[in-house]
Amino acid sequence: MKNIKKNGANIKLEKNFDEETYAISARPEYFPVQIKVPKTVILEPTNIVGNPTFIDEENIVWSASGSSFYKHNLESDVSELFMDMKTKISEVVRTVWIYKTKTINGNYNLIASVDVSEDSNRGGRIYTSVDKGVTWVKKLDLTEMGLPAHFRTSNVWANVIGNIETIVVASYGHNNINPGVGQENGIWRSNDLGVTWVKVYEIPFVADSLVSQRHIHALTISPNNGWIWGANGDGGNTRKIFYSHNAIHNDTPDWNIIASGDYGKGGWQPSGMATTALGAYFGTDSQPGYPNGILGYDLPDRTEIAKLGFKAQALNEDNLQYISRRGARINGTEAYIPMHIGGGLSSKIFVTGDAGFSWHQATIINSAHFQVGFSTPDKDGFVYGTGMRFKVSEWETVTKWVKGRFADKEGYI
Repeated sequence: MKNIKKNGANIKLEKNFDEETYAISARPEYFPVQIKVPKTVILEPTNIVGNPTFIDEENIVWSASGSSFYKHNLESDVSELFMDMKTKISEVVRTVWIYKTKTINGNYNLIASVDVSEDSNRGGRIYTSVDKGVTWVKKLDLTEMGLPAHFRTSNVWANVIGNIETIVVASYGHNNINPGVGQENGIWRSNDLGVTWVKVYEIPFVADSLVSQRHIHALTISPNNGWIWGANGDGGNTRKIFYSHNAIHNDTPDWNIIASGDYGKGGWQPSGMATTALGAYFGTDSQPGYPNGILGYDLPDRTEIAKLGFKAQALNEDNLQYISRRGARINGTEAYIPMHIGGGLSSKIFVTGDAGFSWHQATIINSAHFQVGFSTPDKDGFVYGTGMRFKVSEWETVTKWVKGRFADKEGYI
């Protein structure tokens, strides 16, 4: 056995059967790593009204149902009507989500997404309240921008980065079919608790069929490095996964694309995202016959350049479409992403307990409780869907023998 240099790295050579010549080992070395797998999960019903969106510092669940928002006290397990938005804004058809900013000296702002169209993909507006819901001010109106779109649950995220509470929202629906008139779908950011908003990303106009959708499928912020992640869908010429390392502090940020194009050619289409200390992870939304599951972008040691690849795959032997929904970051090492099947007839929940190094299917449920995704976690680590909550209550450390790019790091970093 001897070593040679390849791309500056030591490559081990093994003797061939003639015991005289050498060649690169045909099979990379295996080596053991420890991973976390879910051992026990809790999946139980709740009395929360509607679809939970955020859980605040006081362990209160805020949820949306019909034209109203509700609050649920997790200590007393009691829900109460917070507000029928139609009494404040007569055009409201439905509420989508509500977010309460961090409380400072008893003060906080509320940020709400509502729809003013019977079409669930149109008529999106963002309102804010600085007086705990007494009055509301319209901040973003997609119809006024010429966009038949709305702000859905997977397209809102908030995190405290340093001393700034950053809130980002993105539009989902059809693009503006009239170039130069109005705006296109994109991402808006607020760093002042929803008082002002800046558009930090816009999908380029694509002149094609009027029914084509050009929207933001999903969005998230990593509190570890402050990067904003997003994904476009649908359509081969705009489908992509991208991030920005400076969109929080820069009104005209840089965006880096890590995948784009058609199905099977790098153009994976996430509709659910979550980050950990190690990277960003995406649940797919692909047609039957294409791979679905959890894609991972593990941040390398020294640069921003890494590889996008499957961490876990959901077999679609039933030939139904698998669609991921809003993921949840529990902490820097735990995250969950739900994936509903066949229009929400059942759901698979994928989890990581080792910061994204490995992902596993934790459970499958024959219901649509998590069809729109998860809430933020409560103080005990539960995430909530419509009428149900979920948590990995116990992890088991196991040894897995790995090879290939993890063994010799060639082409990995």
